[in-house]
Amino acid sequence: MVLIEVTVPGSHAQEIEPALIECCAGTGDVFLGRQYYEEIDQWLYVVYLLHTIHLSTHVSMLSQALQHQMIMSFECVQGNLVRASAPDILAQMYTFPLSGGDSWIPAWHDPQSIFLYCDRPLLTKEQAVWFVLHEEIQWEYV
Repeated sequence: MVLIEVTVPGSHAQEIEPALIECCAGTGDVFLGRQYYEEIDQWLYVVYLLHTIHLSTHVSMLSQALQHQMIMSFECVQGNLVRASAPDILAQMYTFPLSGGDSWIPAWHDPQSIFLYCDRPLLTKEQAVWFVLHEEIQWEYV
């Protein structure tokens, strides 16, 4: 699976977010989520490519945005995706044992869900145990 991470200064989020959503609508890809980092006034957006053939469409749009300094960076990452849901998932994820190369982002369409992406095919033993101990969290590989 291929994800695109896009870092956007807070001052351009109002322009970039709709452009990313529109690009995803045109390709059929999925705008997964966003995270705001108040201390540095930056947004992180994550797009899930359903078909890698769409990568060039996204790269073209993002390259133009980068040239116009509307975004700070974008990066393609490969890995596996897990969706987790619970009423207070955001608060609980701060205790989740992330490993190197792991990251999570709140789901854009559902405030009770997050997406965890990892650069290996399976969760670590510690991560699996964490999910077992948090029985109220529903989770699945995407």
